[in-house]
Amino acid sequence: MNENNQIATGSEIEEQEQEDIEQENINAEWNELTEEWEPGQEGYVYATAESSYVEVTQDQALSAGTGTGIEAESTAIAKAELEQNATQSNGNAQLAILELGEEIEVDQEQEEIDQENVSVQYGESIADATSDDVDVYQNGTLYAGIDGINAESTAVAIAEVDQEANQSNSNSQTVAGVAADDVDQEQDVDQSNYSDQEGVAEAYAASGEVFVKTADDPSLGDAADATSEAVAIAEVDQEAHQENINSQTSVLATELEQGSDVDQENESEQEGFALAVAESDDVEVVQEGGTLNAGEDGIDADSSAKAEATVDQDVTQSNQTTSDFDLEQSNEAEQEGVALAAAVSGAVTVEQFKYGSIYAGGDGINANSSAEAEAKVEQEISQENLINGLENLNGDNDAYQSAAAAAVALANEVSIAAHGEISAGDDGVVGISSASADAEISQTLVSTALLPVGNPGVVDLAQLGHQYGLGGGYWGGEAPDVFAFAEADEVNILITGRVKAGDTGVVAISKAEAEAEGDYPVAVALSDDVNVEIWGKVHSYGTGVFAGSFAKAEINEVECTDDTDGCFVEQGNVTVAVKKGEVVGGFGYYGVVVKGGDDNLIAIGKGGTITSKSRHAILGGEEDETVENSGLVWGDVDLDGGWNAFNNNLGGKFYSGDIIHLGAGNLLTNAGDLSPGGQWSLQTSELDGNLLQTPAGKYSVDVNMGAATSDRVDIINGGWADLAGKVRPTISNPVTGKEEVTILTAEGGVTDNGIKVKDTAVVDYTLNVNPNDVVLKVDVDFAPKGLDKGAGGVGQHLNQVYKNGGPSDLWPVTTACSRAAQGQRCVECLLAAER
Repeated sequence: MNENNQIATGSEIEEQEQEDIEQENINAEWNELTEEWEPGQEGYVYATAESSYVEVTQDQALSAGTGTGIEAESTAIAKAELEQNATQSNGNAQLAILELGEEIEVDQEQEEIDQENVSVQYGESIADATSDDVDVYQNGTLYAGIDGINAESTAVAIAEVDQEANQSNSNSQTVAGVAADDVDQEQDVDQSNYSDQEGVAEAYAASGEVFVKTADDPSLGDAADATSEAVAIAEVDQEAHQENINSQTSVLATELEQGSDVDQENESEQEGFALAVAESDDVEVVQEGGTLNAGEDGIDADSSAKAEATVDQDVTQSNQTTSDFDLEQSNEAEQEGVALAAAVSGAVTVEQFKYGSIYAGGDGINANSSAEAEAKVEQEISQENLINGLENLNGDNDAYQSAAAAAVALANEVSIAAHGEISAGDDGVVGISSASADAEISQTLVSTALLPVGNPGVVDLAQLGHQYGLGGGYWGGEAPDVFAFAEADEVNILITGRVKAGDTGVVAISKAEAEAEGDYPVAVALSDDVNVEIWGKVHSYGTGVFAGSFAKAEINEVECTDDTDGCFVEQGNVTVAVKKGEVVGGFGYYGVVVKGGDDNLIAIGKGGTITSKSRHAILGGEEDETVENSGLVWGDVDLDGGWNAFNNNLGGKFYSGDIIHLGAGNLLTNAGDLSPGGQWSLQTSELDGNLLQTPAGKYSVDVNMGAATSDRVDIINGGWADLAGKVRPTISNPVTGKEEVTILTAEGGVTDNGIKVKDTAVVDYTLNVNPNDVVLKVDVDFAPKGLDKGAGGVGQHLNQVYKNGGPSDLWPVTTACSRAAQGQRCVECLLAAER
């Protein structure tokens, strides 16, 4: 800080003079060779942390009371912080305080006043944290009041650079007191501020592998919690405030003369670089046997990596003067910022052996691999020239901003194999691979000049602002300034045991989100395949199985597609295969829900079942879904949008519900058994799509003759039916005589491609295939021709009993009789039904 002040008091102050004054604050060194300033403030901070390998083996019974059973942690934390601050000021002043007298006059003169501030700062912070592997082998019984096993490998690296420069120059001439007869003020002043800031922050975090083998483990918290976590944070914060103030102020005077030659200049340069890299390792949990009793989750396995890189730059420049004549003001600012963040999470594997059991108040198994990367550059420049002079004025603001931000997030594979029993209060089995990348550039430039109203002088003002991404240029070969890349890996879940869940039975998700914000942004989001394979049983109060692959990209806060420049989105395929066993959802929920993805498949093998307690079977999304059924699908099927297909294969049973929503133009192919509602349940199913029944296909319908109703499929939205194969009626509430019911309608028409119905011993059937519907005619006669006297008598008696509908408790018997082969004696049919 430099200050020079002149103060005079009286009625006649002949002269206040300041000449050849140089005020300077130099926080730098001049390099004669390069002719550049080198840092006056130079700081380096390095932090390194490394933790060792941890192994725990438990062979005997262990009771932890109210605490955690086994805690095994390898933790490394490295933090490097650097703060640099430069405050520079120059002050020069003349003050005349006038008193009453015969002649009141003052003369103030400032000649060759030079005020200069120079500050150059360089700061570098590097933090490196590495944690090692953690292995836990639990063979004996473990009793714990909180978590049974807590195994963690954690690495945290934080690097920060904080730079601040405050520079100001002040020069003033002031006449105060009583009114004057004659005031003369003259100035010749140069004011300049120069600030150069360069900051580098780098953070590296790498966590080790975590392995847990567990057996019996009763606990009130999580039974087994395994985590590999890496967090890297790099921040550069730069602020420069520059100000030049020059003023001439006088009381009222009969004669006032003010003149000046003033140069005011501010120059600021900022360079910031932030790099954050976080990598977490693999996590594996194995339950070989025994029972895990947990008040919260049974098994939690997480590999998570988070990287944040931030550059924040702020420049404020101001020139103020009240002088006349020959005035030059200039502000020049340059900012360059680069932020890079990369996060990579490891693979997560959980395996439960056949003789293992999990009973959990929360989730049964929860496995996650998550990567999150965030890179941000924020730049702000504010330049201002405030002028009250009247002529010969030059004002210039020049600003340059350039920035680049890149965020890359890679989440690894998640694999779960559950061969034992799982009972969970929340979700049964959860596997998620999740990647999120966010890259942003924010640039703000404000440049202003304020002139007196009605200025009559000669004025030349230049307001120049430049904002660039470091990639520069335009699309067509130029590199982007903002790049966000997120990729999530596969999720594979295998269930061969039994899963009971208070919420969703199985959750499998691969999810990638990328957001890029800047002038030339690129956002890439890639999710991978999701595979769920069921050989056992999944029962839930919510959705049975939820599987999805999701990729989302945004450019400048607007969701984009592959058709958008700089945007690429790709989702993996989703497959749910119920090879054997069953998936049963709760009331109001679906058995299987598939969302996102690309070319999705729901496959039901022989002996496999998909349904829910409210008979909602399968719910799809907007992408393409194919259902391949060789087992049993019971209930609504809603495949939403996309190119969809339902193939009811040979041996497959489709007990349709209220809706079969495939989408207009999509096809339901029946080579198995299509039975609305299943047997003994009258059901009208609305099909949005087309129906093709092959020669091997059977259309099974229930017919309530007493109510003259039946099962029916109504094909809407212009859908058609092409019918071969057979119609297989089941008669309930039989009535002697003839009845007809409509069993199918199609807005787009019906084609008879050889569909048939077969008579039985006591029922004659006739099919009428009309242009838009199919009508089944039924004629019941329990005493057909050709029976002997005894059998004929029984048949005639049944005809009388069922003339207006017989007793309901005999329906199963008479129904069996109605389905007996043609020519078989009715009495034999009844005896067979009784057996």
